Amino acid sequence: MIKQQEFEETINRVKEMSDFRDEVELMTHELIEKNEDVLGLCLMLFSWNFANMRNMLKTFTIHKFREVLEEIEPTFKELENERFETSDFHNLSKKISFIFNKLNPLIQHTGTSKVMYFKNPNLFVMWDTGIRKKWEIKEVDAKTPEGYISFLNLMKKEFSHIEWKNKEISFARAIDIYNFVINQEKIKTKRNSP
Repeated sequence: MIKQQEFEETINRVKEMSDFRDEVELMTHELIEKNEDVLGLCLMLFSWNFANMRNMLKTFTIHKFREVLEEIEPTFKELENERFETSDFHNLSKKISFIFNKLNPLIQHTGTSKVMYFKNPNLFVMWDTGIRKKWEIKEVDAKTPEGYISFLNLMKKEFSHIEWKNKEISFARAIDIYNFVINQEKIKTKRNSP
């Protein structure tokens, strides 16, 4: 089980890794607040999720992305007061599945989790290949809303005992930062080993 002090120390180490992504995160939040969701989310996807998006340039269209965002916006509105700490993901599974199934064909499962986080940073935890490997999520499961909901439930199980008092970042984002730092440190250790 992850201890409170370990969690907080790990999150503090992200400051040593600050880069362009931090600026993109702030800009994306600002653009969404100004109702420029498409612009903000495209900026984020093409910088935070560039490897996947590069492969999708032939099929991705901003027009279709805008249509999907408009279609799922009412569902995001229904979830806007939900918080990771208090939500029952089983009860939210139909709404989460609806959103996931609409986004996934356009931006794949990593991009989908990132859009879901930016649309509701208090509820959704992002994932990527490294995070899924760390938590032993099979790639076949990652392609389904059930796999993502299982991941959210796993994060809840692993982190629910943590007391998060920081008002500047949501607990869902703190969990993502923890996962990110652990994954980046693992990659760095592999690179530096003989």
